[in-house]
Order: sequence, then structure tokens, then C-alpha cells
Amino acid sequence: MRIPIAIKLVSLTILLLIGVTVPIALQSSKFFENVSRQREENVNLDYAAARATEVENTLNKLTDKIKSASLSLAILIKEGKVDNQEFDLNFNRFSDFLALEVLEIDGSTFKSLGKRVKKSLF
Repeated sequence: MRIPIAIKLVSLTILLLIGVTVPIALQSSKFFENVSRQREENVNLDYAAARATEVENTLNKLTDKIKSASLSLAILIKEGKVDNQEFDLNFNRFSDFLALEVLEIDGSTFKSLGKRVKKSLF
């Protein structure tokens, strides 16, 4: 049985196309997988870095508020002004504070100089 030349040419062309297209498609999919993975990792790292910066800024702001309030309270205590309305107004305005205590360090012991607790807790 003789196979016509047209069928031979068509089948040879199809085999050549399959033989060339399959390796190209496999390499393209591997390349796309690597690029996609790297892109997702970079996006995740950027997001994590942004969140870390946000947390750091929040902690720095809170630390600054605590330092400022505790310094004011320490000065008032050393001056003997136990009740100061201005300090109480500022202290109660900060929603981050529940209580503030100033401690004096004497070697390995701590001595409480003064303490303020929000009135809304009582």
C-alpha cells in the first residue's frame, strides 16, 4: 500500500511542529514559574517590610509619648506637685496609656516615685 506524498508531508510537518513546540512550551512554563515565584516573593517581602516599618513607627511614637509623660511626671513629683491638672488632662487624653509609674533605680532595687492611673478605669 502506497501512502500519498501529501499525507507524508503533512505528517512530517506535524511531527516537526510537535518536536519543536513541546520543548519550547516546557521551557517557557518553567521560566514563567520562576518569574512568578520571584515576583510573589518580592511582593511578600515588600509587604512585610512595610508592615515592619509601620509597627516600628508606632512603637517609636508610643515610646516618645511614654518618655515625655514620664519625664513630666518625674519633674512634678520632684517639685512636690502631686496633683497637676494640666498633666492629668494630657495623661487622660492619650488613649494608649492605662497607667504610668515612675521608678527610681538604686543599684538593683527599684523605688516607686509616683504613679498615675486613668480615672476611667475605676
